[in-house]
Amino acid sequence: MQITNNSILIATLALFLCVPLVACRHQVSTAADSIQATSVPVVAPEQADASQSLVNRWMVSADEARSLIEQGATVLDARGGLRFGEIEGAVPISWKDFSPTDPTSRGNLLTDEAELVAQLQAHGISTDRPVVVFGNLPRGWGEEGRIVWMLRSLGHTQTVMVNGGFQALTASGGSLPTVLDPSEVTFEVRRNDEWSIEKDALRSALGSDDLVVVDTREPREFTGSTPYGEQRGGHVPGAVHLYFKDLV
Repeated sequence: MQITNNSILIATLALFLCVPLVACRHQVSTAADSIQATSVPVVAPEQADASQSLVNRWMVSADEARSLIEQGATVLDARGGLRFGEIEGAVPISWKDFSPTDPTSRGNLLTDEAELVAQLQAHGISTDRPVVVFGNLPRGWGEEGRIVWMLRSLGHTQTVMVNGGFQALTASGGSLPTVLDPSEVTFEVRRNDEWSIEKDALRSALGSDDLVVVDTREPREFTGSTPYGEQRGGHVPGAVHLYFKDLV
C-alpha cells in the first residue's frame, strides 16, 4: 500500500470483535502479502448489472439484500452468540473459523489457502455467487463487517452486509434463501491488500500529515483498559477515537 503526498490513508484499527485485541499488540493488517484486486465473474448474464454494482458497495438495504437472495445469493449469519430468531437457509459463520488459534497471530487471516478454501466452501461461499451477510445491530460487534472485509480481501467482490442487520432483513418480507448444493460451491482465493496495512508500514508512516489512524474500539479500551484480556492497553500514537457504535 503506497502513501503519497496527494492522498490520505485511513488506517482503521480494531474494527471487529476480537480483532482489536490483536491489532493493538501485533498487527493492524490481517491480510497476507497480496496481489492486485481482480474482478470476479457473475453467475449469469441477466445478473451482470446488479452484480457489477456491488463491486464498490459494501452495504445494501434490506430490500436490496432480499433481491439478491431471490437471485440465489448465499446468505451468512454473522451474529454468533447474540443470535435470536433464525432465517431459514442462512449459514452461521464466525471470523474465528478463518483465523489461527495461536494467540500471537489470532485475528490474522489463515495463510494456508487450501485450508481457507475448505472453510469457505464448507460455508457455501462460491466465487461466482453474491454473498449477503447480516449481523445483530445495534447489539453486535461488527462481525458482519469483518466477514465482508475478509471475503473482499480474498477476492470476492460481490460481498455485502445488510444495513440494519437481522431485524431489517426479517422485516423486509420476500422470499427466504435457498441452501446451495455443495457440488456447486467453488472458491478461488485472489488476495487483495487494498483495505489493509502491515504493522511496519503503519509504524513508518506515523506522524505523517497524509495519515489518519482511527481507533474504533470502546472508549475504555482507547484510554488504556484491557476488558477483554488484552496483553497491552492504550492506543497507537496519534490515533483518533471513533467508537463504531456511535455511527449506528
